[in-house]
Formats: sequence, structure tokens, C-alpha cells
Amino acid sequence: MSKQPPAKRIQPLYQKLPSGRSSRSSEDIAANQLERLQGAVIHAISNRGYHNTTVAEIIALAGVARRTFYEHFENKEECFLAAYDAILERTMTHVVSAYAATEDWEQKIQDAFLAFVEEVVSEPEAAELVLIHSASAGEPSIERRNHGVQAFEQLIRDGFSHDAAYEEISELTVKAIVGGVRQIIYGRLRQGRAIELPALVPDLLTWAASYRHPVPLQSARGKTRKPASPTSESEEPPQKLSRGRHNFPRSFIIHNQRERILDAVADISASKGYAELTVPEIARTAGVSHKTFYEHFTTKDQAFAAAFELAAEQALNATAVAFAAEPQWPSAVHAGIAALVGYMASEPSLARLALVEVLAAGPSLLARRDQTLQGFSIMLTSGQGYPGRSRQTPAIVPEAISGGILEILYYEASHSRITEMTRLSDELTRIALTPFIGSKEAAKTASEAL
Repeated sequence: MSKQPPAKRIQPLYQKLPSGRSSRSSEDIAANQLERLQGAVIHAISNRGYHNTTVAEIIALAGVARRTFYEHFENKEECFLAAYDAILERTMTHVVSAYAATEDWEQKIQDAFLAFVEEVVSEPEAAELVLIHSASAGEPSIERRNHGVQAFEQLIRDGFSHDAAYEEISELTVKAIVGGVRQIIYGRLRQGRAIELPALVPDLLTWAASYRHPVPLQSARGKTRKPASPTSESEEPPQKLSRGRHNFPRSFIIHNQRERILDAVADISASKGYAELTVPEIARTAGVSHKTFYEHFTTKDQAFAAAFELAAEQALNATAVAFAAEPQWPSAVHAGIAALVGYMASEPSLARLALVEVLAAGPSLLARRDQTLQGFSIMLTSGQGYPGRSRQTPAIVPEAISGGILEILYYEASHSRITEMTRLSDELTRIALTPFIGSKEAAKTASEAL
């Protein structure tokens, strides 16, 4: 029997501190150890993903003793979250400093965008941890992701309200801008194209500025601002997601074992979260044996991926059919968006799985989500050639709008408002069309009955 080659030893990223007495203070030594551990977890997760990274690997990369790791952190999750917090704090300090350096609103937004992408380009592994692996640790990291999004939203909100001569931007539009920028950055980072980002900032600014409109002269005097949207701490607590079936016509009916399993995966994920999904509970909820489950799927992750594919296919098909039925591009976009939110409202469990729980399922499913998003972007891309467009739009705009709409749908789903999504149809239409045909025509199209 041939010998197996020895396991490859992990080379540390950092040199160990010299042993023996040191002139460095205990606080300085602890800070150095902490910095090395955070650097190690960033490198490990960027290269192997959250779930494949082990404490042993972090220790080896950091060049510290196991005892040292547990003096700082209870487990891998704590180390990950500490690194996340450090990255976010550093990034926001840079972004806010750039934003505050000038009084011109457009320069403020551009400098904030540039500061963000500079952080991504200069520290791609740290950016990957925040933008790609941010939900892998479950609810605590999702909360941090949402906190970071809210911080950027506040900058956009403040920038747009800097000049009282312009109308106040809607809360959904703020979310769309931040979500669109985030999606552009995330996509380039995941594809190894982060170096392209600084050159895209002017186009992103042009897109964001298309939502800025002067206040009509007759209403400019005495204009008052709406209060800022409540923070996550002051928002009403989300209501428990209803797991029942709704009156919206269903596009498919569950008949066979596989479909019952997928329905069970969606229901469990929606009510308990991806982390609580187990094969025994899937089988029990679907009313099948464990043997039957394994005849269809090898693991719970495979079943979850299949449920996501079902949701993505159904949503994209509903949107595409509605889009194709309208002769004019603006009304086709309106119809497509109405069909999309209608489908989501009719299938709340699948919608939550595809919008929220997928974030915790790992980078491979997020890549599949991006492929689905490209399908929606194609419908917007055709607007580049629409004869009635009022302005030239950068090529990146359809991708940014799709990312913005995704962020809004995610926000609604995470606050258990999936069954109410149909109320968003007109506003989402306005957000999608304004960069192409202007705010007045977009609002007119959005208000037309389908």
C-alpha cells in the first residue's frame, strides 16, 4: 500500500512575535494578535468561504497559539464578525471623510462612491468578506449587512437633500441607488474585475442624478422636508410571515413527491431560516420518508438549490410573459414589474427563500442569483434603443436598476411584507423608467392601469 503524501502545512501570513521577554506592553501584544487573527480570517474566508474555513486554519495563518485565539474569541463566528466590524468601520470612516470634504452635492456623492470603490480595489479580500460572504454566518452577519446598507443610504439621503431647490428623493429610490451601486461593485468583485470600478463611478453618478428633480417654482417657497426614515431600532417589529396560501392565482400545483419536498424546503426556510433546515424536518413537513428524500436529493443544500431554481424560473417566466404581451417598451416594463411582485406575493415562502435565505446559502447560489438578475436586466437593456427615451443612459444602468429593485424586494421580504409587495408596482416602475424617459413620463406610465 502506497503512503499518502503528508498534508500540506499552512504557511502563516504573519511572523510570530519573538518569544521571551519583550519591551512591548501586554495591550500592544494583544492588539497585534487581534490584528493578525482578523487578517487571517479575512484571507481564509476569501479563499475558502465561511463554511469551509476552520479555527485551526485561522490559527495557522495568524501564527498564534490555539490558546491565544480563544483568549480573543469564543469561536469562528466571533472572529468573523469582529473582522467584519473592523472593515466596515474603516470603510465608513474613509467614505464619510470623502463625503464631508466638499459642499457641492454632486461632488459629495461622487467622492463617496470613489472612496467606497477605492476600499474595494485596495483590499479585495476584505471587500469579499463584506460583500460576498457577509451573510454566511447567519442572522448576526445579516444584521451587520443591513446596518452597512443603512449607513450608505443616509449619505445618499443627505446628499440629495443638500439643496432645497430640488425635490426630496423617495425612500425607495434611496434604497434603489444604494442597492444598484452595491450590486455593480459586488458583481465586479465576484468576477475578479474590481479594477474596473473607479472608471464606472461617473456612470453610476449619472444614473443616480437622473432621480434628482427641481422643485416646481410655485411650491419651492415654504418647502418642508419629510422626517428621515426610521432606523432599524425604531421601526415597527416585523410581523410573523404568514405561511398560508393566498388568493392570488397559483402558477403551479404540487402533485409529486419532489414538488412536495421543494414546498417543504421553502416553508421551513421562510419560517425558521436556512440555518434551521434539516433533512428530517423537510421529510416530515413534505410527508415523505427519509428514503424518498434521498431518492430526489443528496443533501439539504441540493434541495434548497432546487427550490431556489424553481422560484427563479417561475418569477422570470411570469415577468417575461407579461413583458412580451405589451407593444410599447415602457408599458412592458410596467407589466413585467407588476407580474414579478404579483408572483412574489402569491408565493411568499419561495419569495423569502429566493430573496433573503439565499444570502446564507453560500457564494455558488449567489452566483446563480446574479445569473437570474441578468435575465431581468435584459428587459431594461432594450430601453437603450427605445425611440421615446429622453436621454442617453450609460450601458451600466440596466444592471444598476436591477440591483436596486432586488435590494427593495429584499428589504420588503426581510420585514415580512411579501404579501404586500403588489403595492410597490408603480414606484418600482417609476424607478426603472426614470433614467430612460424622465420622471414625468415614468410617473405617467406607472399610473396607467394594466
